[in-house]
Amino acid sequence: MPPCPRCGETFDRPINFCSACGADLRGLGAETDTLTGGIIGRVIDDRYRIQMKLGEGGMGAVYRVEHIRMGKVCALKLMRPDLAGRSDFKRMRDRFRQEARIVSRLVHPNTIQVFDFGETEEGELYLAMEYLKGVPLSQALRDAGGRMPEARVARIASQILRSLAEAHEAGIVHRDIKPQNIMLMDLRDRRDFVKVLDFGIAKLVRERAPGEAATGVGEIVGTPNYLSPEQAQGHPPGPRSDLYSLGAMIFEMLTGRAPYVADTPLGVVTAHITAPVPKVRDVAGVEVSEGMQAILERALAKDPEDRYLDADAMRAEIDALLGNQREQTGEIPVLLSDNTASELLVREDFERFARSLVWRRVLSAVAALALVGGIAGAVVGLVGRGPTILKQEEEPNDNPNLANLLVPEVLSDFATLAARRLSLGRSGEPPPLRSVTGYIGRRLSETEGDVDFYRIEVPPGPPRVLFAEVSRVPNIDLVLEVLRESPTAPGTLEVIARSNVPGKGRFEGLANVRVAPGRTYFLQVREVRARDASGQAIPPTENVSDAYRLTVALRPPLEGEEQEPNDSPEEATRLDPGQTRRGFAGAQGQEDWWRVQVPAGHRAVATVTPVQGAQLWITLGRPPADTAGPAR
Repeated sequence: MPPCPRCGETFDRPINFCSACGADLRGLGAETDTLTGGIIGRVIDDRYRIQMKLGEGGMGAVYRVEHIRMGKVCALKLMRPDLAGRSDFKRMRDRFRQEARIVSRLVHPNTIQVFDFGETEEGELYLAMEYLKGVPLSQALRDAGGRMPEARVARIASQILRSLAEAHEAGIVHRDIKPQNIMLMDLRDRRDFVKVLDFGIAKLVRERAPGEAATGVGEIVGTPNYLSPEQAQGHPPGPRSDLYSLGAMIFEMLTGRAPYVADTPLGVVTAHITAPVPKVRDVAGVEVSEGMQAILERALAKDPEDRYLDADAMRAEIDALLGNQREQTGEIPVLLSDNTASELLVREDFERFARSLVWRRVLSAVAALALVGGIAGAVVGLVGRGPTILKQEEEPNDNPNLANLLVPEVLSDFATLAARRLSLGRSGEPPPLRSVTGYIGRRLSETEGDVDFYRIEVPPGPPRVLFAEVSRVPNIDLVLEVLRESPTAPGTLEVIARSNVPGKGRFEGLANVRVAPGRTYFLQVREVRARDASGQAIPPTENVSDAYRLTVALRPPLEGEEQEPNDSPEEATRLDPGQTRRGFAGAQGQEDWWRVQVPAGHRAVATVTPVQGAQLWITLGRPPADTAGPAR
């Protein structure tokens, strides 16, 4: 029987009412259809045939379904039909669509993949996602006798944090991290592969409408055992709220009990706000390392500001802890055979199918044109179809000849670029900038790491500047470079702009690289190879689980804008006395050079306007090779 949807209490047998909070649990078993009626065999939205129910909760039911056109299996969450009767259903439906669009863009392997969403004619909201064959962490804990070895806990927590890092970067807070929302899968080459469920959707139907009492579906979002203090006090949760919930869950995985225990759910919530952080060693028979206890104390801090800065920071400490431990494990079972896996719907299947529908519509139009307007018009229709918009890198792309073609959007002005760069696609916001996802994956050799090349064809027309940025990858020091064919050595490429912020897990960005109309340019994403104390290059890093996101766009240059590249004296942008020019600070450590011709007998005075969040330095002087010449 599933846990209580109100307080999270679990049960060994079916019951009608929750013994902890009194919630009505009738109809929550996987065998009944209390909320939705008998719908096995029903086709949802002309494409999903319901095969069997997987479970039911306070928001609705989850079914195993078959996509009738692809013959592939996926999971479908069908929201409670009675929600359509709520006075705020329209608001909730709009929010559902908005959140579903955002969640469907999450691509991390440790996050359940969402393919599709919509609304039935009966007003039922649905969400289609990958079908997982595994066990909830809550069940795995029971199978393990209530608690797990520290190394296993750390390995599971590290994967959860990888999922959270991508979501938080996209502006999504889970709000309900708990064992029931974590699925463990045993794959052919990996035990305890984590999938985080229910991103961003659960909170939509649990939020109170204006004036609604805090009962029924309007409960505080979260489960008492894992509720952060700020959530317990009714404050909006943030990314660090998820880290607190994970800390509480880690405590339970290690000890077999929640960090705070009380006679009532309200007592548990109060303890989250007022009680000191418990020590694992205070639970009889449980010993953990000092490092793990320190991680828990920081994750469970009452004040969000005292917790980890973000999910990556917490994961770094857990991974460091994992490096000092080993876990004794038995034989690793395999849940998914190759035959079974081929029956399951994955994101690539869905996107391939969507592309096929586009071609079917094109070919249908061609047939109609051939009948009424001649075949010549049909040929024009096909040839005029634009290039494919790449959403994920296609390997191999480790040299310029194999570069993936990117089609950057050509924006009308800088303001549009700035607004869309910050957009999450919420209602009333412009669409986010187009981007592609990639990985610094398998190394090419023992000494060569993975390199990703992308090609850009700048359209003819007026001058443009290129905007490009790469999101961070936790354990890799990335560099982003723009290259073009050398004018002095045809057939070879030269770097014309580079962003290389020192350190692992750093953002890289280029705000304004001047590109020529009609020319071909390349973008290169690679690792900066570190060296050990003896000066030897450290073997290249492989990271097949943490994706980077490369975003590119073209825009017109601003009036008086600097001309990148200008990060060396040889490439300095001209600045005449009395003239004001625009520049961009760029990534940390980047330099802009300006060339000023100062008349004899005059002193040079330069000012620079501040940039919020950045510390800028300005230096005046002659180029090193020109100390005898006039001041510049």
